[in-house]
Amino acid sequence: MIASFTPPENKQEQSELDFIEFKDLPGKHMTRLFSTSTFNNSIQAYYIKKLDKFGDTVTVSIDESRKLYSNSTEGGGEIGYTTQISNLIMEFKKIDEGYKLSRYYHSKPSTGISKYEGLYAY
Repeated sequence: MIASFTPPENKQEQSELDFIEFKDLPGKHMTRLFSTSTFNNSIQAYYIKKLDKFGDTVTVSIDESRKLYSNSTEGGGEIGYTTQISNLIMEFKKIDEGYKLSRYYHSKPSTGISKYEGLYAY
């Protein structure tokens, strides 16, 4: 999934990528993607709602059916799986080799739009 993205363009994007890839903690040889509660989701199905092209950028609006695993009992939560529909935006930029994902984010993000925000489960 990460290989589908364009390279980080600034320090903030590099920092977020380092966090996702566990490079912020020495000695870790895994990623947070699909292995921690923040990123522990899988896409069960998706529906492409809209596709727009503006110059060298293609924007895709999609609904994803995500299966999330929770191991938290805080607030009386149950341990197990839940399913939710997430509304996301994918932006692809044309590069020499074709198109790469330049941003992936929720249509109504709770944390602000960032390059990798769509990877977060909520």
